[in-house]
Amino acid sequence: MNTKIISDSEISSMKISSLPSRPTLPTQYGGRGYTSSDMKAAFDALPLYIIEKFNSLISDIKAPKEESICTEINTGIPQSPKLADMLDDILTGKFIEYLVSLDDEPLSVYLAKLRSDIDTIAQHIGVSL
Repeated sequence: MNTKIISDSEISSMKISSLPSRPTLPTQYGGRGYTSSDMKAAFDALPLYIIEKFNSLISDIKAPKEESICTEINTGIPQSPKLADMLDDILTGKFIEYLVSLDDEPLSVYLAKLRSDIDTIAQHIGVSL
């Protein structure tokens, strides 16, 4: 995984505000002697750095499970502590056990009771479902 938080120290030298007031002046006059190409590069540096970091994040999300950032993201769900676990549980059907019905019981239990009630009603009225 390549994704890391961007620190202030990483970007401080890329900020336009870090340049002298007149960066195109020669260094002996307080500038940096920048050419027009140097100025364009200075304005592009931070956005290009952010684009690079963003692309790295996308790659980490799309990586195989073992290398994915999803193995690091907490869900707050005790049964499925990491996002990768939760995604696995969605695929296996286990995720429904975490959902809670309007009656404050697991949705899987609620749905089973509901199905049973429907079957009972169907038997009483002679309908096959």
